[in-house]
Amino acid sequence: MGCDHAIPLKEARLTCRFHASGFPFESGGRAIPCGTRYHLDCVRVGKPFTSRLRKGAGLQLPPLPDFPGYICEACTVRSQMDSELVSTPAMHGLLLLERMRFIDLVHAWSTNTLKQYQGGLRRIRAFEARFGVQVLRITPLIKPPRSDAIPLMWVQQHYALQPTRWRRKTSTDDINRVTYGTTRSLRSAASMFLKLDFQVAFPGEVYTDPSSRILRAPGVSPTDELSYTLMSKGMSGRLGTESKPAVALLDRQVRHLNDDLEKRFTSGTLLRSAKLEIARAATVNLVSWMGWLRATECFDMRWSDLALTLPGEGAIHGLPPEVGVIQMFLDPQTKTDRTKIADVIVAWTSGSGLSLGKWIKRIMDLLELNVQDLAFNDDFIFMQPGGSQWTSAFFRSTYLWPSLNEQRLAGDPHLRPYDGSPGNTLMEKFWSMHCYRRGGRTQVSKRRPFCVRKATDAEVFEHGRWRRTRQSLTMDKAYLEWLICDRTAITLLCM
Repeated sequence: MGCDHAIPLKEARLTCRFHASGFPFESGGRAIPCGTRYHLDCVRVGKPFTSRLRKGAGLQLPPLPDFPGYICEACTVRSQMDSELVSTPAMHGLLLLERMRFIDLVHAWSTNTLKQYQGGLRRIRAFEARFGVQVLRITPLIKPPRSDAIPLMWVQQHYALQPTRWRRKTSTDDINRVTYGTTRSLRSAASMFLKLDFQVAFPGEVYTDPSSRILRAPGVSPTDELSYTLMSKGMSGRLGTESKPAVALLDRQVRHLNDDLEKRFTSGTLLRSAKLEIARAATVNLVSWMGWLRATECFDMRWSDLALTLPGEGAIHGLPPEVGVIQMFLDPQTKTDRTKIADVIVAWTSGSGLSLGKWIKRIMDLLELNVQDLAFNDDFIFMQPGGSQWTSAFFRSTYLWPSLNEQRLAGDPHLRPYDGSPGNTLMEKFWSMHCYRRGGRTQVSKRRPFCVRKATDAEVFEHGRWRRTRQSLTMDKAYLEWLICDRTAITLLCM
């Protein structure tokens, strides 16, 4: 893959450090000398590799007149494989992945930064030539680098070439590839595996730093080696790290689904099992909207996680007697801290008339459950007739997406752009239950019709359960003790 035949050697800008002689393999043999010169413009890649940067930036080396010891992909692959290269599709694939890995590694710095550094390097070289002092000394090597991190990086590079189901609107490739954020999961998986391995293999030597990186006294975990860190930084710049959150639902879209389910429930022609499923779907719709629940918080909820204060009993919480309250105790561990227990408190009926309590009571009546029985019932609230849990995908595909499509066809201006073209489908835009959490937060940011006021920042923080250390809170907020009547206000007055 060299370019000796393409340009005169005097024009070559990169020289493989192992061009003059072979290097011993650990198995005892000797490798054939590389003897390769490269021009900078020849160290590039094409399809299937892609770049989001303009003019294909990130797919070739930047201008590097002074580079400390370039090692070509052939020598690196030979060292990793501990054998000479053979002409097979697999070997060709490794050569391509290694070249892309090396280009991403160099692009850990921006092109402009590298250009600026070349000026500094020229001054250092001029000083060396004038005074005969070697300042930048290239470390001598007896063979090309061999590290467990290199094949891990090849795996991540290979995964970045895989096609995805959804086509992004901004994609310029014929095939939409997975994002850097998706490939990053492989590094995390390998890190988990190595952490379990290292704590057994190197007792007393392995530890993690504040960034959760794995460190050993004599070295560093392959997932945290400098070369891996640099490649990941360059790769993230090439592929991008931005993520697209689910589009926030609007109040009218939640109400449309609620009203449709109300008509179906009260039609009088449904079997008990069908009514039960409709009531559960309506409950998911409103509890996600009013409680700002994440998918796991919603679908993992059991009856014993509920405490109901029926309308007429609100006075025990300092509320008007006709106001009911629903308390939801989430898992004994939150998303960010497994030692914390989170709970959510919402009004039985919101200020604008959305009644979560009514739907919960309908499910209880169909199941013949009493309020007093809930504390001893560990069944999932949202489950199929066979006993399996509902999932986010089931609810969205069965109820949310059809409802949104019906509204789009009826002319909803907010949904009209999602016409099914690449990157503009309802499934892609409303791809998680997070659309409820975002929508509910947006809803209370202003005073809406039928609502008394907008929510305060303190109410939003408390209701959203966002993690914040006590040290980061101002003194007045750190000493707040929210009563049930205070925590009910956001759904009772602002939704």
